[in-house]
Amino acid sequence: MALKGPMCSADFQPDPTSFLAVFDIYDREESLGVELAKYDPNDFAQLNTLMRDFYFSVKDDFFKPEHKAELIRVLAEALHDNSYDFAALVVYEYNEYISLPDTWEIHNPRQFFRNIYTIASEHWKNDLESIGRSPEPVSNFA
Repeated sequence: MALKGPMCSADFQPDPTSFLAVFDIYDREESLGVELAKYDPNDFAQLNTLMRDFYFSVKDDFFKPEHKAELIRVLAEALHDNSYDFAALVVYEYNEYISLPDTWEIHNPRQFFRNIYTIASEHWKNDLESIGRSPEPVSNFA
């Protein structure tokens, strides 16, 4: 039986961009965009704050442990793929994925997503363990 999305009957099919949706400033440049521009997503501590204040504050109550495990799994799968194009996910213009603040110049997109994996794995550790899952060490990724 396929995992269904939170509060809907559609299959839950996340991808790495699922971690970026809360940072989408499309049509919110003057509000959310101004707030997010204060942060450097290349700095691990600031990214941790971004994830805590913007992502987890919304998603922790929205996702069940199974959703969190699936998000971690798909991100790990992408990080294992040396040819996965993380740069395409963080372009600085409107595209089919997401519109991030134009001040966010993510220097190493693969490392950016490795950092997100590290932060999410630690933050959701208890939820994952509650369903018998544990994130793999980030050192396993290319």
